[in-house]
Amino acid sequence: MRRFVLVLIYGSNDEVQGLVNKHLIDSGFSVLPNVIVSWLPQQELERKLLNIKEELIDIMERGFEGEFAYAVIELTDEQFKAVRPMIVRRLEVDCQRLISWGEALLRRIRSQRIEGIKKRTPPV
Repeated sequence: MRRFVLVLIYGSNDEVQGLVNKHLIDSGFSVLPNVIVSWLPQQELERKLLNIKEELIDIMERGFEGEFAYAVIELTDEQFKAVRPMIVRRLEVDCQRLISWGEALLRRIRSQRIEGIKKRTPPV
């Protein structure tokens, strides 16, 4: 089975969280806020997390205050099977949100077409 890694992240404020999101956006699947399941090699994730730390240190030298902590846990097959229902639930929620967004968009398009037809149709 493919190796998965669980990344737990703590950012003390929105700025730190934004920095984390910027660096880890393509690193895995966000199951919960600050919890990512990744299929990338652990070394690559560690490199990305060290880049976050370095950038945060640079920002802190200019007076910014914030905290950042993380844990990278390589999941065994059993541990991944335990986390898998959370991934499925998150995918279901995301899918439902996407379906709702698409349906709302379709309703808006249809409504605009009807309004456009009413405006162009001469009164009887």
